[in-house]
Amino acid sequence: MLATPIQSGASATYVHMLMALYPAMQAAGIPMDWAADAENYHGDDARNGLVRKFLTTDCTDLLFIDSDEWIDAEGLVAMVLAGADADIVIGGVPKRNEWMDFNINFKPGEIWGDRRGLIEIDSGGTGCMLIRRHVLERMSERYAHTAFHGQRDDPKTAKPMHVLFERTMRGGRRTSADIEFCKRWTDLGGTIHLFPELHVEHVGEQAWRGHIGNWLRARNNIEDNTVAAERLHELDTDLAAFIAGDRTVERIGRLIADWGNENWSGDVELVAACIDLAEKAEGPILECGAGITSLLMAVVSQQEVWTLEHKSQWFERVKAVAQRHAIDNLRIWFAPLKDYTAFSWYVLPEETPRRFALALLDGPEQSNKGGRAGFMQIMGERLPGAVVIIDDLLNPKTASLVERWEDDLGVKFTRLGSHRLFAIGRLPAASSTTSSAA
Repeated sequence: MLATPIQSGASATYVHMLMALYPAMQAAGIPMDWAADAENYHGDDARNGLVRKFLTTDCTDLLFIDSDEWIDAEGLVAMVLAGADADIVIGGVPKRNEWMDFNINFKPGEIWGDRRGLIEIDSGGTGCMLIRRHVLERMSERYAHTAFHGQRDDPKTAKPMHVLFERTMRGGRRTSADIEFCKRWTDLGGTIHLFPELHVEHVGEQAWRGHIGNWLRARNNIEDNTVAAERLHELDTDLAAFIAGDRTVERIGRLIADWGNENWSGDVELVAACIDLAEKAEGPILECGAGITSLLMAVVSQQEVWTLEHKSQWFERVKAVAQRHAIDNLRIWFAPLKDYTAFSWYVLPEETPRRFALALLDGPEQSNKGGRAGFMQIMGERLPGAVVIIDDLLNPKTASLVERWEDDLGVKFTRLGSHRLFAIGRLPAASSTTSSAA
């Protein structure tokens, strides 16, 4: 059921959207009813009344769309299909601001979509919100004590409404009805997701047009799907050439560019050094933080390359490329970070080799608790006599750690790199490589 509170008439763009949406839903095999509340000037109660109307039908989903919006019909169909097994899915509606912004509250950390193309969020607005029936049934039970009748209801015949949408106080702050609705659902253990691929027009004195997926990509310097597909093809082509024996600096540079993570990937000098040392390694190789270097070291080495990665997106990406190109000696592990009080570090799989001949320290992020101090604290006992490559020496935290390790372990790291400083050194053969550096 598509449901719309109408307080001062529906915009022409909204009507045009409806005219396009009905046939689009029908073509996708999705039956659609429509309901509006044009009698209640209190927006929250209009939504509560529409929820009541929805629950008297056999519809499976309630889709709120406000009367001052236009949303592309094909995008809405895709949103309904993507949200078939979700609780609540929100479409990003641009705010009526002079700058581009959306009524979406993201969870802390990086923003990634799941296999359905949905992004889990904290909360968002109801201007475009898809709600599964089980959500409203459960919330009506939880808030049964809020049942009431509207001023025009006949209490003898009308079913009561429940106060699911209501402005209230939360944490000492006044929250809007839509955000409070989301919080109430997540308090019950539910989830909220964003469908980012919608073109939306929010109408007022002017039309505010936006596409939150494109907005997120632009804000985070991420390319769109078409460019990403082209880059993936280029990556596969260049990696195949590298596997076939083209190990030139030019090819390595192209592979780094193909990988598309220039802010975090090593530069050509570092990657070339890693390739050279991996080819000569006489034992297992360790890399902390997965990326293009993991793949290239595994291609040239006769040894197993063990890579630890705590971000599922990079884990899946590297794993998929390795499988496509049959790079069978790459052992990539999804390794969440564990809090060791003074620092955080990867949870090691039980199968981790007891000794490594070569190690590349390129993760986790420097913003991680303790930076990368856990490398020697946790991995040191597995690195006697190992050659260690340390990236990101331009970062003061890393530079300080390397100096500390030099003092504690009596080892000298050689600083290299004309643009992006890195270091290479061989650790002592004795088992004194567990440092107290933090």
